[in-house]
Amino acid sequence: MGQIPKQNKDVVNISFAPRLGLDAAIADAYRTVSARRAPLLALHYRRAFAHAYRLEGIDVAAPAWRTSWPASRQAPISWRQAKAMGAAAVDRVHPVLGARIAELIARGRAAPVAPGGACTKPCSFGPPWVSCAFDGGSEAAVTLAHEFGHAAQMWRGGGSTSQDAPVVTAAELAAHVAERAFHDVYAQCAGPNLALARAADDLLAMLVRHPARDALEQAGEAHWPAIATAYAPGLDWAKGRAPLTARAAAAPGTTLAYGVAATVALVAYARLEHDAAFKNAYLTWNEGGPDARLEDLCSALGFKAHDPSLYEAGYDIADRLIAA
Repeated sequence: MGQIPKQNKDVVNISFAPRLGLDAAIADAYRTVSARRAPLLALHYRRAFAHAYRLEGIDVAAPAWRTSWPASRQAPISWRQAKAMGAAAVDRVHPVLGARIAELIARGRAAPVAPGGACTKPCSFGPPWVSCAFDGGSEAAVTLAHEFGHAAQMWRGGGSTSQDAPVVTAAELAAHVAERAFHDVYAQCAGPNLALARAADDLLAMLVRHPARDALEQAGEAHWPAIATAYAPGLDWAKGRAPLTARAAAAPGTTLAYGVAATVALVAYARLEHDAAFKNAYLTWNEGGPDARLEDLCSALGFKAHDPSLYEAGYDIADRLIAA
């Protein structure tokens, strides 16, 4: 695993450790595409955000990181509703996986916890334990769906014991596919305006913020103003604190792996929605559990994992979602 060089503690040295499931060619393809496409996605976000406020009769400045949408684009969600929507999201990915999450919930293996994140832990006796910091907001609900994506990959249902997750990129790919399905379920439950705001925030986080953070981890904290301006033009990020996290230092490359996984998940979910053969291929890939690999799912999609057109396709989908 890479370490922070002693000469510059603001730089994370990524060595493409096996735990990531990435190599330099994949990283280069993703970084080249994201550096070029993230700025346009950020501009789409700003326009959608400003339009939502104009409908309220308010002109707003460029949003900073985590600026809230107007109250009309937000609604409380109960824990029971969040579980139901998360299970429906995984069922939308594949009914076999959805049945697992329904059983996991019935066995009481999903629990809200105090603020502090979310996790899915394997268990030697049945389903994994899923915990999620829950405050009644839509972000917490989509996080629960994300964790259900992990759980459906780590457990085959019935009397089986749960197993470990695969390497980071493959694990996050399964979780982000479940996230994408959640947004369609949320649109049916809460309406398109609330769902658009939720989806836009998630796409901004994963396809703009994460590649910007990855660039930060390579370049160092002093370069954050230039990186924020390059990746998120029109958004008020440059004056904010550089998001060089302790996690990046402890687990180099995680930010990169999440960004790659989220971008490929957009392409995979779009195919799942209309291609029955790929839906079954996805189930087969998911059943690989600890052995699932990014490259294998990319191949089922008809791409090489280091093909820039794969990441272009992900950004095309994101552009359409936000620009709508």
